[in-house]
Amino acid sequence: MSTQPHHSISPAYWRQGCAVLSRRDKVMAGLVKHANGSMLMSHGDAFYTLMRSITGQQVSVAAADAIWARLEQALSGVTPENLIKTDEAALKACGLSRQKIAYSHGIAHAFLNHQLEEKLCFSANDQEVENQLITLKGVGRWTVEMFQIFHRLHPRMLPRGDVGIVKAVERHYGAKIDDVASLWEGYETIATWHLWRSLDPVPVQY
Repeated sequence: MSTQPHHSISPAYWRQGCAVLSRRDKVMAGLVKHANGSMLMSHGDAFYTLMRSITGQQVSVAAADAIWARLEQALSGVTPENLIKTDEAALKACGLSRQKIAYSHGIAHAFLNHQLEEKLCFSANDQEVENQLITLKGVGRWTVEMFQIFHRLHPRMLPRGDVGIVKAVERHYGAKIDDVASLWEGYETIATWHLWRSLDPVPVQY
């Protein structure tokens, strides 16, 4: 269990968006029904989301979850302060590569120095958020998209380069993302989340 001080927030648009997509797209209607009312949740903690995204880069969901569980135990809660004071060997033992440790330290310092938090609030515009995040080492387009989805609950995120999304679209639609993306217009994040959920019974969280 996380010792991170956070509260979960769900998107106000979720239920209406699910209904719209279900009417518009029979495949998505099936995925929504299969999810049985569960939905995207934000922890309301920008550092948490960025760290989970870094942890999840280029590894499976199961591997990322295992690394995260070890981090939470070793750090007694993944906060900027706890991360900085934990030595590299302990972080490596949790499953973080040397590169990811460097990225994590950079992000932790940015929060501790108050370089980020004001710009990452829910009211900041998309470009502002991206401009701030992209200055951090280890944060590329995919990580920005994860942040927009899981921290800001942005309704229109479709991470086209995400391996899971590509795989799920091929499995359920027998098509490429560009061939079917117009079906989800306005609620791409809902489609994204349900596509991920179709591959894993445990909801993706960052």
